[in-house]
Amino acid sequence: GGLTLNGGTMVFNATLPDQTVATSLVKTGVLDASGLGTVQINVPGPYVPNAPGIPDTANLFEQDDANILVKLVDARQTMGSGGALVLQDQNGHVISDAQAVDIAQGGSKVAVATYDYRLTTAPDDGLYVNYGLTQLDLQDGQTLTLAQAPGATGAAADLSARLTGGGGVAIEAGTGTVSLSNATSDYTGETTVASGRLRLDANNALGQTSLLRIAGVATTDLNGRTQTIGELEGQAGSLLDIHGGTLHIVNGGTSQGTLTGAGQLHVQGGVLDVQGANATLSANVAIDSGATVQLDDAAGLGRGNLANAGTLALDGATGMLVNALSGAGEVNLSNGAEVAAIGDNSGFSGRFTTAAGTMLTVVEAANLGTAGVANDGTLTVNTATDWTLANAVSGSGDFVKQGTGALTLTGTNTYTGGTAIIGGMLQLGNGGTTGSIVGDVANDGTLAFSRSDRFAFDGEISGAGQVRQIGAGTTVLTGDHTYTGGTTISAGTLQLGNGAGTGNIVGDIRVEAGGTLAVERGGAFTLGNALSGSGLVATDTNGQRFDFDTTTGDAFAGTLAVGRSQFDLSGVNTTALTSATLRADTGSVITVGDGNQSIGGLTLNGGTMVFNATLPDQTVATSLVKTGVLD
Repeated sequence: GGLTLNGGTMVFNATLPDQTVATSLVKTGVLDASGLGTVQINVPGPYVPNAPGIPDTANLFEQDDANILVKLVDARQTMGSGGALVLQDQNGHVISDAQAVDIAQGGSKVAVATYDYRLTTAPDDGLYVNYGLTQLDLQDGQTLTLAQAPGATGAAADLSARLTGGGGVAIEAGTGTVSLSNATSDYTGETTVASGRLRLDANNALGQTSLLRIAGVATTDLNGRTQTIGELEGQAGSLLDIHGGTLHIVNGGTSQGTLTGAGQLHVQGGVLDVQGANATLSANVAIDSGATVQLDDAAGLGRGNLANAGTLALDGATGMLVNALSGAGEVNLSNGAEVAAIGDNSGFSGRFTTAAGTMLTVVEAANLGTAGVANDGTLTVNTATDWTLANAVSGSGDFVKQGTGALTLTGTNTYTGGTAIIGGMLQLGNGGTTGSIVGDVANDGTLAFSRSDRFAFDGEISGAGQVRQIGAGTTVLTGDHTYTGGTTISAGTLQLGNGAGTGNIVGDIRVEAGGTLAVERGGAFTLGNALSGSGLVATDTNGQRFDFDTTTGDAFAGTLAVGRSQFDLSGVNTTALTSATLRADTGSVITVGDGNQSIGGLTLNGGTMVFNATLPDQTVATSLVKTGVLD
C-alpha cells in the first residue's frame, strides 16, 4: 500500500554495478522519501564503483537526478526526493566516490558542487540509486542563482541536493514552479524568490537562511513542511502560502504581500510588520515574549488562533480583530487605531493598551478575556446581551456603553476620562462589594447601582437617562446631578449628600417597597422631584428644614422618616403625604400647620411634634392632623 522512509534502515538485495533493477524490488502505491533514513545495497568487496561522468552540462535542477544506476522501489506515486537518505554498502559503509566542481556565475565563484553516489526518486515511478549532484556549498558573500529550464517540471524542477555554506540562493522560476527537497540543508545566507513559485518539499529545505525575500511577482509555498528563517521580506504583490506547514521567524521582518493558508506562523523575535489584510490566512499564530507583530489592518493575521506572549501592535489599524487570543502578552492600539476585538479571547490574560485617539470595541465578555485594560483612548462596549465585565480598566481615556444589553462592572475601574451610556444599562456591582468607576457619567441609557456595602459615587451624572438603585447597600451621591430620565430605588438606599451642601438629583423619583431615599445634607433642603412609590424617604439635614416642592405631587404612598430635620406639616408638605405615613424619628421637630392636615398615617418614634393648641381653652387643636393610622 505505502512505504515511508523516516529514519530507519532498509536493506535491499541489489548489486552495483551489475544490476539495473534490484533483486528485492519493493512495489508500492505511495512512496514517501522526504525524510531521513538509510538504504543499504550490495557492493562486491573490495570493489569500489567507478564514478560515472559528471552531468555538469545539465541544469542544476537536473544534475541531482542524472546517471540512474539501479531501481529499488517501484511506486505509482512518490513524495520527496530522497536527497536526505544515506546510501551504504552491506557492511554499513557509505558508498562514495565524490567529485567537487566549482560553479561560477557572472565571473564569480558562487558555489562548490559535490557529485557522488546517492538516492533519488522519479516522479510517480520510485526510488533509485544514481550518481549526481549531492551538495552545493554556497560561498560566503555570494548568491547562487537557480533558474528553471524552460518547460521543466517534476524532478527536472526539483533540487534535492543539500544546500550548505554561508552564501545565498536566488530562485528564478519564471512563471513555473521549482522545489527544494533536502531536509539536511543548513545554509545561512539569504534566500530570494525572484520569480515564479518556490515549493518546499522537505522540512528544513531552507536550512538556516537568514532572510526569505519574496519578490512582488513570486510565491513561496510551505507545502505542509516546517521551515525556520531569520527574517521575512514579503514584497508588495508577493504570496506566502503556509499551506499546512509551519514557519518559524527568528527576527521579524516585513510582509507587504499576501499571507494565506492554514498551519502555524511562529514569530520568535524582532518586529514583524504585516501590512494589509490577509483574509485567507487561517494559520495559528504564536508571538513569543520579546517579539512584536505590527498590523496596519486588524485582519492582518487572518482568522486563526493567536497565542500572544509578546506584543500585538495595532498601529493605525482599523476593522475587526477576529483572532482568538490567548497568552499573557500585550495588545497595543496606537496612531488612531479603531479596532473591534470580536474573537473568543477567554484565554488571554495579558493587557490591552489604547493610546489617546484610538478606540477598542468589544461585544461580549470573552472579547477581553481576563486581561487588564490600560485605556488612554476609548473603550466601547457594544452589546445586545447581558454580561459581566470583571476586568479592571485604568488610564485617562473614556468608557462608552452602547447597545441594548446590560453590562455589569465588578472590577475597580480607575479610568478618569468619563463614562458615556448611549444605550442599554451600565450596572456597577453585582450584589457584592466591588464594581466602581470614577469621574462623570453622560447617561442616555440606564445607570444602576448594585452593591451590598456603602459606596460613594463622586462623579456627576448628566443626560436624558435614568438611574436605578437595585443593590442592598447604600449608594451615596455627593454631586449635583442633572440627568432627567428619573430615578428608581428598588432595594437598598440611595443617599443624596454626605452631610455637606451638595448631593441632589432632578427628575422623577420612585421609591419602591424595600427601597430608601436618604437625604443627608448639611443644611436646609427642598426635594423638588415628583415622588412616587411605597418605600421610605429618610431625612437628616443637620437640624435644618426639609421640605417638599409643588412638583412633588401626592403619589407617594410610602413613609417619610424625619430624622435630624425640621419639617412643617402644611401646604405642599401635607399634600405630598396625602397617601403616605409621616414618622417622627429621634432628632426631628415637626410643626403642624394651622387647619386640618390630612395625611395617610402618623408614627411617633422619638421625635418632637409641635401643635398650635391651647390648654384649657381648646378642645380641638388649631393645627389638627387627620390620618388613617396613628402609631
